[in-house]
Amino acid sequence: ENITSLSGPVPSELFLIETIESVSLRGNRLTGTLPSAILQASNLFWLDLDENLMTGTIDNIANPALEGFALSNNLFSGSIPASLGNLKEATYIELGINQLTGTLPNSLSRISGLEYLSLFENPGLTGDIPSSYYNLLLTNLHLEGTNLTGLEEAFCGTGTLPEYEEFSAECGGQSPRVWCWCCTDCCDGATCLRNYIAY
Repeated sequence: ENITSLSGPVPSELFLIETIESVSLRGNRLTGTLPSAILQASNLFWLDLDENLMTGTIDNIANPALEGFALSNNLFSGSIPASLGNLKEATYIELGINQLTGTLPNSLSRISGLEYLSLFENPGLTGDIPSSYYNLLLTNLHLEGTNLTGLEEAFCGTGTLPEYEEFSAECGGQSPRVWCWCCTDCCDGATCLRNYIAY
């Protein structure tokens, strides 16, 4: 059960509990940065800090024990760190609706079991998506509201349609317009069309 009446910074002591495996603090008014103690929680497999007011970078999320984390709807900034590629067990990464900037690191393509990747509504994310991302076995991918390009090359392949449950991207309008024949949802700003094919 989620706790929904907390404010202030996330207490570092929480992650020093040797047996802690899962932390869900979504929908509070938590502030401050990700505590470095997250990196020391050797049994932590799930962290959910969605819908808070947290700031700073996300470097301290790269705990190799994590199988998934949710940090959307916060005020995180800076780039997506290459160290996320060390999350060998991760299946779920949620970073939507923040203030992340820069290009995507090649290292994410090393997370062979990653199924869910959400980066939507981070307009500061730019540049071509590394083609190595096509090796990921993603079933859910959310990239709308970013300025990433190269969607078709990275995710649609050259002949076989990937089996995405959901793949939403900014593939309408003028800034930018990208080609994405395998998207399940094509968005133009706040408007997304289901099963729309961009030509």
